[in-house]
Amino acid sequence: MNAMHSYHRFRRMEAERIRLAWIHHKNYVDAERKYRREEYEAKKKALEEEKERKALEKIEAENAKYRVFTGKNGATIDAKVIAISPLIKKAKLKSREGNTFEIAMANFSNQDVEYLKSWGVN
Repeated sequence: MNAMHSYHRFRRMEAERIRLAWIHHKNYVDAERKYRREEYEAKKKALEEEKERKALEKIEAENAKYRVFTGKNGATIDAKVIAISPLIKKAKLKSREGNTFEIAMANFSNQDVEYLKSWGVN
């Protein structure tokens, strides 16, 4: 009876050891998964932030190209230069709304003419 009792006690202890080992393993695996998930989320967030930063830089760069041009008659247009024709002395502008205009250099204010000269028009 004593040997049988020892055997069952040994089996219970072995079962408990296996159960604890399994819990330890499961906790380790769960912790590893959590770490990898957090690492993945951090990388994903960094990529999204980088993408957003680049988009903002692109928008800022695009907006930097726009300026308010003033005509000699006082009319203004918020646009960017998309082409200049030095032979016929005209500038092609694109407004923020997407409309394009071809305007003679003589119709621009003196300040705008100086700006357009920096594009290579005399």
